[in-house]
Amino acid sequence: MTRIGNAPIWGVLVISTFILLAGCSPKVLPPEPEKTIEKLYAPYVSHSPERGESSWEKAAIDRGFRYSLLLNEPVIDYDPLVSAQDFSITNLRIEVDRPASAGKAHVLARFRNIDRNTTIGYDMILEDGAWKVDGIRSGNVDLRKSIDDALKPLGNPHAMEAPVERS
Repeated sequence: MTRIGNAPIWGVLVISTFILLAGCSPKVLPPEPEKTIEKLYAPYVSHSPERGESSWEKAAIDRGFRYSLLLNEPVIDYDPLVSAQDFSITNLRIEVDRPASAGKAHVLARFRNIDRNTTIGYDMILEDGAWKVDGIRSGNVDLRKSIDDALKPLGNPHAMEAPVERS
């Protein structure tokens, strides 16, 4: 039996093959950050929100809508994904203007909404292996700041995390 040092050759080959295969195993990478934004706009491109078929799962936006009901005045009075109250999206283009680095990226959604060109910026963070929206901006409007500013007269907006109920 051929040996390398004190080990039989087949043992060295098995271990070498295992190490080689382990190094070659594909790493599961998260999708690109722009894929998250493409999914956000899929219903808009299909025009389902225009037919009232939209379902929002966005915590800050939902919280703003709940407080709007409580206050009987709008905290958010537009759809931040289109930066308008009325919309019909065409010519959607999504691009990464700041590539992913250290778990952060910035994505732009550019489109024509009815009769005007619109650009929405998304701050993205990599969390739990997926890209998530951390901020939404359109022009000089920052959605998170807008919600916080609207709630300031009521107290600390960050402390208002509990569900809102009418009494």
